[in-house]
Amino acid sequence: MNRDPQLNKVSQQMTVDPRLEIARKQIEFARQYTRSLIDNLDDSVWFTIPPGSPTHIAWQVGHLAMAEYGLCLFRMRGRQPEDTELMSSKFRKRFSRGSTPDPDASNNPTPDEIRGVFDHVHETALAAIESYSDELLDEPVDDPYAGSRRSTERCCFARTTR
Repeated sequence: MNRDPQLNKVSQQMTVDPRLEIARKQIEFARQYTRSLIDNLDDSVWFTIPPGSPTHIAWQVGHLAMAEYGLCLFRMRGRQPEDTELMSSKFRKRFSRGSTPDPDASNNPTPDEIRGVFDHVHETALAAIESYSDELLDEPVDDPYAGSRRSTERCCFARTTR
């Protein structure tokens, strides 16, 4: 066994499935872009629905968290007991596709709570996709599928189309 840490690191990088590396890079790029849009927003604007828009920032960020959970975790590995720590059922229902954004801040999680779920789901999804097998990545996706019929592409779609 080679004890050179740099050589071992290069060797480990060579064994990473290129599809996972592409998915991870796309997810990270989209994440950084999204963060650049929301990091400096005052909490007071999170529940304002601009004229002509169907949603507010809180709903968009909550929906991104819910979508990343659904596409990168739930549809890949099913619901796990620890998923209740990622987001509550109430959170999923509040921000799922087809839900109606409520502009009353008192009826919603706070921006800090939404950002916390957004971050926790993201960290969990990144860790999880590293462990997905080639067989899982090659599985066809059940309808309704998100822009792709393959699992690995679904993870990319979770963060690149928002």
